[in-house]
Amino acid sequence: MVDMHHSVKIEAPIGKVYSAITTEDGLKNWWTRDVKINSSDKTIVLGFNNHTAILKMRINNHVPDRSINWTCLGNAEEWKDTELSFELQSTENGTTLSFSHSKWRMISPYYEMVNRTWGQLMVLLKQYCEGKKDGSFNWS
Repeated sequence: MVDMHHSVKIEAPIGKVYSAITTEDGLKNWWTRDVKINSSDKTIVLGFNNHTAILKMRINNHVPDRSINWTCLGNAEEWKDTELSFELQSTENGTTLSFSHSKWRMISPYYEMVNRTWGQLMVLLKQYCEGKKDGSFNWS
């Protein structure tokens, strides 16, 4: 198994960053506008390219203003059973976000593309939390 790791310093309060990664409104502003969170069954459905591609995540655990962990339930075979983890730490100037996307079965061209995309998404998340960007990734 292989993992992806990204870390980003965000000049915003930890509560703002936590909201950006745990709420529909937050996720819509940096990842994809097609987001539905079902708190009763602890799932997140993310749609891409006019809902032609769908990722379904299970929320495993979360600690407010500290961390959240998801497992991908499928829809994209390469993502199935991978885990996404967001860890937050308050700093003097804001928040440090440590992100990992783990349990990939192998390194492949697709894995490399996803890893690059996560790097771009971390920049969009930072810009959104710092009030410098309003809008999600362009998936077309």
